[in-house]
Order: sequence, then C-alpha cells, then structure tokens
Amino acid sequence: MKYRVYDELNRKYVTNNFTWNLRPDGRLLKHDDVYGEVETPCCIVEFSTEEKDKNGVEIYEGDIVLMRGYHGKHRSVVYFRKGKFAVDGSNYGFKDLAPQTYEVVGNIHDENILEDEK
Repeated sequence: MKYRVYDELNRKYVTNNFTWNLRPDGRLLKHDDVYGEVETPCCIVEFSTEEKDKNGVEIYEGDIVLMRGYHGKHRSVVYFRKGKFAVDGSNYGFKDLAPQTYEVVGNIHDENILEDEK
C-alpha cells in the first residue's frame, strides 16, 4: 500500500527518505547507523486511497477535497476509520462515492485551508 510521511517538526512531506520502515502495527521507524531502528513520533503516515481526483491527482488520507453536496460545493477531509476511507458526513466506502468527481485542494497540514470556507 502506498503512503506518504509528514514531518511535523519540519512541516513538510519526507516520504522520499529511504530509511523508513513501516511496521505492520502502523509504527514508523527510521534506520539510524548508531541506534538501529528508532521510532519517529514527529512523523505522520498517510495512506493512499488508490483513487485519483478529477485532475488525476492521487488522493491520500488527510487530503482536503472539494466536492458537491446538497447545498453546493464544500470541502471535506479524507480519513480512514473502521477499515475504510471516507469523507465527512458519509457512511459509505470512499470508492462508492465517485472520488473522480472530487478535487484535491490541499491537506490537513495546510494552515487555514478549512477556515477559508467559513
């Protein structure tokens, strides 16, 4: 399964670091030449939904998507709970919600991205 890693200390994605080791229990470890494998509590793992938005951008957990709702377009966070990806206010599996009509407009690490809607 594809994933990306966000470093909270440096406020950037660091997925291209080849020293990561993602354990089956979800813990992210980093290889250190002195200490061996050490935990990385400042890093967040976000998994791919393996779906793409209307512009061909891969959608990950933590992304904010622009989507149609009953009262026009609104923004929603993509999350993973109870064994499935979903968006706010949905009880359906993510793949059943036509993600190809969504548009990725940011992620949860972008400051004020959800505040813009208010």
